Amino acid sequence: MKIQNSFRFGLYGGFGVLVAIGIGAAVGNLATILTYIGAALFLALGLDPLITWLEQHKFPRWLAILTVLSGVLGLVTGLVFALIPVIAEQVENLVIQVQEIVHLWQSNDLVERAEKMFPFLNVPLVASEVTKFMNDLDVFSIGGGVLQA
Repeated sequence: MKIQNSFRFGLYGGFGVLVAIGIGAAVGNLATILTYIGAALFLALGLDPLITWLEQHKFPRWLAILTVLSGVLGLVTGLVFALIPVIAEQVENLVIQVQEIVHLWQSNDLVERAEKMFPFLNVPLVASEVTKFMNDLDVFSIGGGVLQA
């Protein structure tokens, strides 16, 4: 390739970079939608053999689809109701342990133990920094992303 005009060559290169950035931004913005489409295709292709089998056993297609869909929704509902007690128990254990840690923290037993275990560390300074960090921490913004997902 012979370069006759370096300005034109640089301009084309710049346009190429801008187009690549634009395509990357578009794919980034569509990532959630593309994930949903992929999940829907996966489910449709995975459930189609069951629907076809029901059709071969004298089910009309609409009834086969309705039967498989109700079975899948029933399975998902069963899994959710099976997991709710476990999640509730784990959250209860977490709350109890956090209360114990806060009690230890407020009674300074934890700080005294840490001073004995780590004599080279300025434990009161670390304790004050951790307390400051916990006070500034916005727990709802952390949990909001998890709940949204």
